[in-house]
Amino acid sequence: MSEDTRPPLWLETRYGMSEAALRAAIPNARRSAHAEPLRNGARALLALDDVELLDRHFAARFYFLNQALHQVTLGMTPTPTRSAGDSAFQEFRTALRIKYGTEVDSRSVTNERGTIQAATWLHGPTNIELVFMSVDGEPEYFNVVYQARLSSEAAKL
Repeated sequence: MSEDTRPPLWLETRYGMSEAALRAAIPNARRSAHAEPLRNGARALLALDDVELLDRHFAARFYFLNQALHQVTLGMTPTPTRSAGDSAFQEFRTALRIKYGTEVDSRSVTNERGTIQAATWLHGPTNIELVFMSVDGEPEYFNVVYQARLSSEAAKL
């Protein structure tokens, strides 16, 4: 897959780009201190602090798998409270609807233990997922996740 045909993720990043290519595209990216890998083994090798979106602050993490960019995650900083996370979710959902249209999937669960909200958009070969979780006994988080939609079965079409 050539560099030009790789799915775009966030800003100037593309799925599968090397660490050097990402540093060239986003010169402010620095080594990430976030050591926890994703379930598939991808690790956040680079980060960009203090990204401002819709008057909120985020840290961008660039996850690599097999020396190739796999995912970009924007995590709200500081960790939001339940009401701040819910407010951010509503505002970001509206903004993403304006940019990408109606989400293809949306889930919301609220009960005595807390709240989990998620929405997913498809933009070409890219998934954009908005997630807010505030559940008792778990750390809150509000993330915007950019991933390429790649599948061996889809490639056959």
